[in-house]
Amino acid sequence: MGESQTVPDWLLEATSDAGRAYLATGDGGAHRHSKTSLSPHTRAWLDELRRVRSKAANKLEEPDRWWLTDRGYQQSSGSRIARYKAAQLRELDSSTQPLWCDLCSGVGGDLVELARLAPTISIERDAVLRWLQQQTLREFDLDSRVEWQTEDLGVADAADPPSRIAEVVGQDEAETEPVQGNWWSRVTAWHLDPDRRVDERRSSQPVFYSPSEAWIERLLLGPRPGCLKLAPAADVPSWHDLGLREWIGDSGECKQQLLWVGGHAARLEGKRVTLLDGIWGTRTLPLTADPRAFYGIGSLAEGDFLLEPHAACLAAKASGEFVEKWEAEWVSADGGYLRIPPDRLWPSSPRQPHEGAACWGAVFEIERLEKLDRKRLAQLFRDENVGRVEWKKRGLPADWLGKVQQIKLRGERAVTIIVWRGAEAIQVALARRVAPPIAPLEPNTTRP
Repeated sequence: MGESQTVPDWLLEATSDAGRAYLATGDGGAHRHSKTSLSPHTRAWLDELRRVRSKAANKLEEPDRWWLTDRGYQQSSGSRIARYKAAQLRELDSSTQPLWCDLCSGVGGDLVELARLAPTISIERDAVLRWLQQQTLREFDLDSRVEWQTEDLGVADAADPPSRIAEVVGQDEAETEPVQGNWWSRVTAWHLDPDRRVDERRSSQPVFYSPSEAWIERLLLGPRPGCLKLAPAADVPSWHDLGLREWIGDSGECKQQLLWVGGHAARLEGKRVTLLDGIWGTRTLPLTADPRAFYGIGSLAEGDFLLEPHAACLAAKASGEFVEKWEAEWVSADGGYLRIPPDRLWPSSPRQPHEGAACWGAVFEIERLEKLDRKRLAQLFRDENVGRVEWKKRGLPADWLGKVQQIKLRGERAVTIIVWRGAEAIQVALARRVAPPIAPLEPNTTRP
């Protein structure tokens, strides 16, 4: 959807009482008048909204309250991540009367959670997205806590760099305001999710960001604390020393990379991984190992425990942490699979996840080791009564597993087959997932 400067009539119709009645009844049902009074375009959009809401149930809490497009849903933060970011921002903002600003706020995934904790200004140049935000905030009874502005940050640099880009330490305050208008002077903290699209494709390269890399860098150097949302794979060396880099894991994936700055009140630095998913509750792993270090490649034996770090740990290049903290040994060339000593796997308490490596990935016990050979694997599956296989691989092209994945399974047992490139050859292991031996926290709780 291209950017709109005005709200189109079909969207006004979609959010009218008739549109809401149609949306609530699925196919029109008892509200036959609503169905016939709406334009075909409006009905098609509402049908699409219903589909997106259904898909959003795993990401956004109370999805039936959200007004959004499919693209907006894909780009938005999930409710759990947004709530975590809002709580962290509140800790950074020491003002007694906080006023936050959500820059490039999209459909409002972060805005909803920010507004719960502090009055917030929303900056979104697309009129359609602003209108959808307003409908969603009303659904959550938060619209009175949000002020909408229409600043176009994407052209801020070109328009008037001295007065329209973010603050730079040491410059006169009147010359370094990021936007014109008195409202910015009231802002005490910010969140920015820059547009990263190139020809409808997402890019992790800052040269394609809007606002620009230079604009963002000056914002990072400014007096206010804030949070910059980045793609998990984004790497901007010139920003490494400007704040704290954090990779966020949820639903088994690395969802976001964040760069936190403390403004003039506090200097933040370092790196960490925070996981919000799984049975161990919210947990944070500070990163101190050199991500460029190579620790050598060892081997596995039957009976060993293999750990696959969480995707957020892999995105942060944190495999070295497992070597230094838990005496792990790399068994794949990139550190994506690790052998872990049994006594370093589990924490003594579910409230102390730092004690155990297993809280930061998936654990497998190696039962059999084989070669990547179709006949030998077929015999292995017969011997082990295998009826269902979960395939996992690292360092191999996808088509390398094509032939072995076609082996017919006639047994009843479910197993995991792990394939990776070892020190000298491709390794294949039949393994089983290992459950924690102690009662974990309730899902999604935070340790005290």
